[in-house]
Amino acid sequence: MRGLGLGLLGAIVLAGCDSGVKPADPTETKEIQAIKGRIDELSDPQRNAVFLRAIRDARQPCQGVAGSAYNGIHFNRPSWVARCSDGQDWLVMIEASGRALVAKREEAAAEK
Repeated sequence: MRGLGLGLLGAIVLAGCDSGVKPADPTETKEIQAIKGRIDELSDPQRNAVFLRAIRDARQPCQGVAGSAYNGIHFNRPSWVARCSDGQDWLVMIEASGRALVAKREEAAAEK
């Protein structure tokens, strides 16, 4: 997996989070809900552009993101699948800092 700097994602994802103890179930954290909420506020074209930027910043090939959808929690981060125009699916996981981690979907699924 390769990371993305704070760039564009840092501007759209909330950076603040609770400093308390996190519950065992990552799907219930306020941090994850906040990240997901910020991404959900974007229109489809905006979200696809953000994911295209994350994929390209991770130095992966993608001419354009044809579509994307929320894909649950992976590695304790909310994730989306972004499908490039060539048919390749990428898993884009967003950290609270705004950093994106990008992996081929099939590779990330094997390690979930």
